[in-house]
Amino acid sequence: MGLGKPGFGLTLVFLTAMLAGCNGSSSSGSDESAGAPTGNQDDESPAPATPATTPATKALAGYAVKGVISDGIVNAWLVSPDGRLEALGQSARTDQNGRYQLELPEQANFVRLELTSDGQTRMRCDSVDGCAAYPDGQPVSYGEAFWPGPNLRLEAFVEVDDDGKVSGNITPLSTLSATVFSARGTEGGVPGHSEAAARVAQWFGLEKAGSVARPLDITAGIPADASPGELQAAMMGAAFMALAEDYPRQGIQGAIDAYTMAIRLAGELPDKAGTGSVGRDRLLELAAYQTYVHAQNSRADQVPGRLEEIGDGFYKLAEKVRGPVEVDKPKPQPRPEPAPKPEPTPQPEPKPEPAPEPGPRPQPTPEPEPRPEPAPKPEPKPEPEPEPEPSPEPDPEPEPEPEPDPVGEEDPGSDSPADDDGEPVRSDPDPDEGQVASAVTLTWSAPLTRADGTALAMGEIGGYTIRYGRTDVIDDMPNELEVADGQAMEYVVEDLGEGSWYFTVRTVDTDGLTSAWSEVVSRELASGE
Repeated sequence: MGLGKPGFGLTLVFLTAMLAGCNGSSSSGSDESAGAPTGNQDDESPAPATPATTPATKALAGYAVKGVISDGIVNAWLVSPDGRLEALGQSARTDQNGRYQLELPEQANFVRLELTSDGQTRMRCDSVDGCAAYPDGQPVSYGEAFWPGPNLRLEAFVEVDDDGKVSGNITPLSTLSATVFSARGTEGGVPGHSEAAARVAQWFGLEKAGSVARPLDITAGIPADASPGELQAAMMGAAFMALAEDYPRQGIQGAIDAYTMAIRLAGELPDKAGTGSVGRDRLLELAAYQTYVHAQNSRADQVPGRLEEIGDGFYKLAEKVRGPVEVDKPKPQPRPEPAPKPEPTPQPEPKPEPAPEPGPRPQPTPEPEPRPEPAPKPEPKPEPEPEPEPSPEPDPEPEPEPEPDPVGEEDPGSDSPADDDGEPVRSDPDPDEGQVASAVTLTWSAPLTRADGTALAMGEIGGYTIRYGRTDVIDDMPNELEVADGQAMEYVVEDLGEGSWYFTVRTVDTDGLTSAWSEVVSRELASGE
């Protein structure tokens, strides 16, 4: 189908099946060497080879924290002055501390960063009440690592100086800033992104936002030199982790997607959360709770007082935007000052005990009298021999059963019943016997750009088309479903039988233009699943 506009990409994943691929990379090349010369050789040395020119690069390093994200995949795009995105084609994985480093072209001064997950990715739980593992919701203790699922996606826009020294940290706050910036148009460049980051900081009363604040691993202890801006950003990250409880099926990414979707639709974040909607009051309330608990548990000097001040700021701002209503988790009371220890009471000197008076002399113990010998036991009487029982009489031979009269002509040896005409009764097998109806839930991420790099707003997406069947050849898949909701990012395909099923999906914009089909994913359904 020809398109009037460039298409847009789409990534498809399973929610009910943990399909996580491992990324790999390979490189190939050939070493050029001078071939052996033919004929006579003279004494002249060959001309030196011209060295290959290596493109100039600069390094960009940073951290991915929501708690700490290890083995996450980081990719980068160059943002051109007109807002187009150009993939730089290089990826890096975060280490155990969440740190990554990318080599960027020298001309890359403004880039978009994206972190995604696969089966190796792990996230450290930094919510004081614990977390829930994906997809079964098993409890995870504070400070433990767990799999965040296959659909984790965080992003950030970063300005890189000529020395490449500016760190690009990828967090939930940087994701909100990137969403505001993309919704307003990436052609705004660095000034436009700075305005978006300042807007997010204003929503939550932060000193720093986005990728600027140094990320803290609060599960390893809060450093005494942490600034208020760094503490605020860390507690907002913990609030997002706690918010995942409201999205048991999607986990932490469900919480992030809910807030980015609200920004894309309205360009702003609503003040108050309602039934089925999100608001900044909910995040502020959770951030205040996380901050107060850390203040109570911290042992570092001066840290509890600073944390309580930050928690008060979150709490007062939440009440300002929400109004005086009862909260789910009340503000903890400040810790009471310990009472002074009383002075020890002096113990009296012990008085010497008087010497005991001599008692009467003990009387001699009489000699024991000898015990009489016991009488001998009588000899046991012999038991009488039992009389033998008579042998049982043999059972009478059973009389033979009379043979039934034959009815009709049955197959000899057959146990099948016969009908009134003598014909054997046959039962045809149920063609659907053994087939168990099952369902598969597909989830996907909405594309952010078209194929030419121009931004794609959520309002431009008209819906999605799902194609599926028992073959992985897209053109041969016989089943097709239309999802008319452009805001949907999951669909349940029902009435699937046992065996292998293959699925693909594409985006349809409001003008009727379609993207290319996504990569085919498969699911094996067992009997009774």
